[in-house]
Amino acid sequence: MKRTLLLVMAAMAISLSGCMSTTQEDIEAYNYLRANIDDPQAVDSFIITELSGGSDIDRVIAGGDTVLMIAARFSTNVEVLKVITSYFPDISKVNWKTDMSALEYLALRENTQEMERFLIEQSVKQELLKKANEAKDAVVETIFNRF
Repeated sequence: MKRTLLLVMAAMAISLSGCMSTTQEDIEAYNYLRANIDDPQAVDSFIITELSGGSDIDRVIAGGDTVLMIAARFSTNVEVLKVITSYFPDISKVNWKTDMSALEYLALRENTQEMERFLIEQSVKQELLKKANEAKDAVVETIFNRF
């Protein structure tokens, strides 16, 4: 009984320490992005490192924000948005804590019209591409079903 209890406690401690390191990594990632949010090359390098480590472009980093949301909140450089959107993030993804998307963050800020237009265009392109892929898949499926 004691041995089982010790094993359970050890497993919990190991799993909690994993969570703490992830939280620390998230804080470091968030701080790095905030410090370099207007530098397209730094943001690109960050994303490449994240993706090569197995992360997703839509990974929540801190406070419910993704890379795109952080850029929408703090960046003043549309080039940063161009870099981020080249990795096809979910533009309509919502931060579950603030109940806001990247576009909503931009709308709250002043002098972000160019960034808003760009992100809206990218959102429309993503939706059109999604619909085109759905249609293509339906056509291919129909063709294969005939054989």
